[in-house]
This record gives sequence, C-alpha cells and structure tokens, in this order.
Amino acid sequence: MQSPDLRRDAPAYHRNIGPITEVLSTILPTVPGDAMEIGSGSGQHIVSFGRTFEKLTWWPTEFAQENISSIDAWRINERSTKVQPAVRLDASLDDWQLGAHGRPPTKLDAIFTANVIHISPWTVCSGIVGGSSRHLKSGGHLIFYGPFFRDDHPTAPSNLAFDQSLRSRDPEWGIRQLSAIVDLAVAQGFNKPSIVEMPANNLIVAFEKAK
Repeated sequence: MQSPDLRRDAPAYHRNIGPITEVLSTILPTVPGDAMEIGSGSGQHIVSFGRTFEKLTWWPTEFAQENISSIDAWRINERSTKVQPAVRLDASLDDWQLGAHGRPPTKLDAIFTANVIHISPWTVCSGIVGGSSRHLKSGGHLIFYGPFFRDDHPTAPSNLAFDQSLRSRDPEWGIRQLSAIVDLAVAQGFNKPSIVEMPANNLIVAFEKAK
C-alpha cells in the first residue's frame, strides 16, 4: 500500500518492529556512532530506529528507486534529524562508494539488514559480508534478520514452502543456509555469531567484527 506522499506501508513492519527493536537494544552501541541499513525497503524500520536509538546516526540504503522515494518520504514526515537521506546501494559490488558526498562514512559501528538475502542472489549476501568486513570498525556488528536454514534444527514447514515459492520466482533466490554465512563471515574477520530466535520462524544473527 502506498500513500499519495510516496510513503509505502509494509505489513511486515508492524509485525516485527517490536521484537527486532528489543533485540537490537542489547546489541547496538549506546554512544554516538553511525549505523547503516542495507535494503531499507519502505523506510519504516530505519525511521523507527532513528527515534529509538537516537545516539546513532542512521544511513538508509536501497537498490530500488521506488523504495528510496518511500524512505525519504517517511524520513521527512518524521522530521528526523537522526536518519540521513537514502542512497542507492548495490551490495553485491566490491565498491560501496562510502565516504563520498552524501553517502555513509567509510567506517561504521553497525550494519543491519532485514529480509534481504533470501530475495536476492547469493552474490548480494556475500557482498554484504565482504563490504561489512571492510567498513565496520573493530567491535562493530553486522546484523541479519530473516529466515534461515540451520543444520542442527528442524526446518518449519512454512519456511520450506516459502523457500520453494521464492525459487519458483527466481532460481537465484531462496532461504540461505546459516552455516554458509557463518563460514563466510568468520573467514573475513568476524567472530561466530550470537543467534536469537524470533517470531514466525525468523532469526536475528549478529556478527561482531573481531577486535
């Protein structure tokens, strides 16, 4: 649903913003810093984060132009001083052009992404890990939210059906194997993650860049 002022309303936001915020409050720094969201979607999450975690400056990014318009509409409606204008980012690329005028700084305290890596090719997931390794400060956090397959846990039938649906739409999409992401992240300088089970068979997976 989209209002005339370009603000999109994402139903998932209303379901998950409370649980996500509760977990992020145990992870994010409580001192001034910079946090970037990859795939900010409608913009509702990052505007809420700017309100709740006000010590941080929040940098929204998106691949799709229509989402950039929605993010900025929500930011303007909120009159937020903690959320910066949205910029386009192809996370699969090696060069995110951080530090350029109007773009996030080259060194960040946290990078958050929700419900992105299962609706994009694996190159986006690997790009997020690689780019985060380059741009997070030591002790900074890379935080994923969404569904995952776990080797040591039974898979919910709803996630199996969702994965099949995704792959029928695009063979490069699909729920990712958590162990593959962990291996990739550890190889690029992250500690093994903390994992929090979330409603509706989702997880928050938080990696800390090794100090």
